[in-house]
Parts: sequence; structure tokens; C-alpha cells
Amino acid sequence: MSSPLLSLRAARRATWPALTESRRAGCPSWWPGTGPRARLRSSPARGGRNGFEHELRRLGVRQKNGKPNHPQTQGKVERLWQTLKKWLAAQHPQPVTLTELQALLDAFTSYYNTARPHRSLPHRQTPAAAYAARPKAAPGSRAADTHDQVRTDIVGTTGTVTLRHAGQLYHIGIGRTHAGTRILLLVQDLHVRIIDAATGELLRQLTLDPARNYQPTGRPSGPAPRTPASGRDPGPRRGFGVIPMS
Repeated sequence: MSSPLLSLRAARRATWPALTESRRAGCPSWWPGTGPRARLRSSPARGGRNGFEHELRRLGVRQKNGKPNHPQTQGKVERLWQTLKKWLAAQHPQPVTLTELQALLDAFTSYYNTARPHRSLPHRQTPAAAYAARPKAAPGSRAADTHDQVRTDIVGTTGTVTLRHAGQLYHIGIGRTHAGTRILLLVQDLHVRIIDAATGELLRQLTLDPARNYQPTGRPSGPAPRTPASGRDPGPRRGFGVIPMS
């Protein structure tokens, strides 16, 4: 791979918070290769955008993945993993902790970028030298890139429905009176409309609060209080009375 190796992080599990942390630690971008990238999808799914995709949008970055079964693109990345694995296997002693593995990954990154000549680059340059000579792309604006989602669901027995946003599952209160109702969710970023799928009635409209796991309806809990009807004759009172005699 002729591009520089921007970051290698050792982790027990590849997750988007780990990638976010690596970016904040100094990695300016992510290489769209294989490995963890394959599990951090960019294609739309039933749950909508995940947390990694929301982070990319916040930064104004568009994720571009290599084409499947495309040797020129995928082969470069696979060749990098092969070089890395061979280099790690030749190190003694072998790492037994994540800290020791991370130290070796940092050493390999420095060696790969600044010391190891690359055959496909002019004058066998190092990837770091070639990267420094190229013009740099800057993040653009994705303010108009809204996330629109249409989903059908059924209100649960507790009067709530779930919605996943940025990889986090939220519970939206609708009301127990609507339990079992088939609904249609119209979502645009944080704006949510919940419609009765049979009648078209708007059951609830809200702006999702990412700081709260449960989105309450705002109505007081419990049955609605009874109010006495006005203008009605209460009728004769029952019981005993005292009639004065003269």
C-alpha cells in the first residue's frame, strides 16, 4: 500500500468508540480498507446510521469503501496486513499484553512510513514522503445530508416504541392506550413523527433528546382525573334532617 499508515491501535474488540478515540489521539482520517472497516458498515440498514457513521457526518467526512472483489484496491490493503503479520511474527519476545502489542504497532508504523522504501513509489520513496508531497483534501460540509428513515412497528404493551439513533437504542413513550397499534415512524435526524398506520392519525411528534434513554410523553402518569359535570341537579340528599316546629 503506497499510502501512509496513519494509525494502528490494539484492541480486544473493534468498535466505533475505539476508532473515534484513535482519531482524537492524532489520526486525521481512516483508511477504507478491510478488517474492522468491514464490520463498521456504511450501507443503510434497518437500524439506520450507526455511531461511527454519525461521527463521520459530524466531521464532514464521507466514507468510501473499496469495491468487493477488486484486486487493485483490496489487494493493497491485504498486502499491508501480510507485511504487518510477518513483521510481528519476527519480533522477539512476542507481546503478551495489549500494551506490549501497541508498542510494537507504533514501532512498525514509524518503520513503515519513514524507513521502509516502497517499490511502487517513484525513486522508492517512503509512504510518508509521498504523502507530504501530495495536495491534501479537507472535510466538506454535510449540513444538508439529513438522515431520513421510514419504519413500521407495533406499540409495545408498555405504550412505548424503540428507535435506534447513532448506535444507541431509545424508548419513546406513546401511551398504554395505543398498545398493540401498528404505527409508522417518519424520522429525519432527531425529528420523529409517529403515525397510526391504519387511520393516519398523528400520535406523537417530538425532537429526540440524545441525553435521555426514555423519551416521556410529558403527560402525568396514571388515569386521567375525573371532573364533575356542571349544570346538573344533584337531586335530593339522602339521610335525616331536622324540621323546626312552631
